[in-house]
Amino acid sequence: MSLSARILLTVLLGAVPGLTSCTQAPDEELPPIPAFDVSGFLPVIQQQIQHVADEAADQPHNAGANGQYAMVLHAYEQFEPAVALYTRASILDRKPGAWLYLKGQSLAALGRTGEAIQALERARAHRSSDPWIASAHVLMRRMSGDRAATASELDPVMQKHDELPELHYTLARLHAMDENLDAAIAEFERAIELAGPFGAAYYGLGMAHMRRGNSSEAAKAIALSRTYKDSVAQGSDPHLAVIEQLNLSDVRLLQRAEKELLKGDVATAIKLLTTAVERNPNSTAAHLSLLGMYGSQGDFEKAEQHYEAARALEPQRSKLFYNLGLLRFWQKRYVEAERAFRDALQREPGNADAYVQLALTQTQRGEPGLARLSLDRALELDPANRLTRIQLAQLLLKTDDFTEVVATLEGQYEPADGGSAQMLLILSKAYNQLDQHQHAIERATRGIEVATLWKQQVLINQFKRQIHLAQSN
Repeated sequence: MSLSARILLTVLLGAVPGLTSCTQAPDEELPPIPAFDVSGFLPVIQQQIQHVADEAADQPHNAGANGQYAMVLHAYEQFEPAVALYTRASILDRKPGAWLYLKGQSLAALGRTGEAIQALERARAHRSSDPWIASAHVLMRRMSGDRAATASELDPVMQKHDELPELHYTLARLHAMDENLDAAIAEFERAIELAGPFGAAYYGLGMAHMRRGNSSEAAKAIALSRTYKDSVAQGSDPHLAVIEQLNLSDVRLLQRAEKELLKGDVATAIKLLTTAVERNPNSTAAHLSLLGMYGSQGDFEKAEQHYEAARALEPQRSKLFYNLGLLRFWQKRYVEAERAFRDALQREPGNADAYVQLALTQTQRGEPGLARLSLDRALELDPANRLTRIQLAQLLLKTDDFTEVVATLEGQYEPADGGSAQMLLILSKAYNQLDQHQHAIERATRGIEVATLWKQQVLINQFKRQIHLAQSN
């Protein structure tokens, strides 16, 4: 049996509550096991699908065999055959709740909302305490126009699962649909508090503030949603998390690697991308990501190998030159780095990140004037980019333009995120230089609160030094 198949069976038989293989004699007619053509997939995926197909063919009345085949097809968005197999699994299983839930999700993906709601209702009847099934059922009913489906229906579930940020996110959406905007804002904020960076929740929060008339808060939240657009809540739906894990395509591995990077786990991200390259050596995106990751870790030999592989596949791709610029910057080969970033911009003139990196390179080369022009252009392209503002403020600080530092950052550091503390530190330094020591103390005090939230001990110490400096003047 292949490794992927062993992992799959382990998951089915215990890793996720409710996924079982408690087979019983069918009490209704089973749909036939669907035929499926695997020829369009990578060889490793063909083997994965063929294995579970063979298991289902050998054990046609085994709930687990039918269910695992459905889950693999679900992972590759083959929803029609997955629905038939989930139906078989739910008929054969004495505890069909999880199979019915996954069937409902597949039906929803096909746009068959009415049937999806029916499947989720049956799933909820079997597993009334499952928070994911309950929240999906209520949300789908509400989105289909059932005004009786409200946030209060989830109160019993929330009493037991208040720690799950995605459930607060669902509550917020339900409140927003019913124009309970204050409640929606509170739930979006609670989801973010529990999850940390959570792109969709920031966006929902921004839209709720906009409808509430809080334009300033709306702009800040929507800006954060762009910064953290790929960040999701930890503790996500375990049923669908299993489906995601079963997808062995290089595209899905890239997505999983990005999520690991957002959590700061570079080692796991590299392992996922290495697997992606092994399965599909022609994945330019995987090679480029590995180029960036190895370069950032100082492993320049491996970074160069992936650069050469990517260049052989797509020699004119903008990101090839962008990532080459990063590599040359890390190698302190600044002239070559600047050339690479300019090559990237020639192919993609609207790339604000390339202008930021070009500015950093120009700063290292002792060209602050050119760096300022590059950062100004980056802000023109993406005014909400907080990283660009931080880089510009740092450059202005070095050139003693303290009033410009304040103009660049003041009012930009709320709501608090991982970059807010750095903004507040730069501001406190600028205010001290301007002899506005009370402002310096206020920004540093707020900075300590933010840095404590994000466990940034080095910044906390620097804030204390700014406070001491302000108090001594």
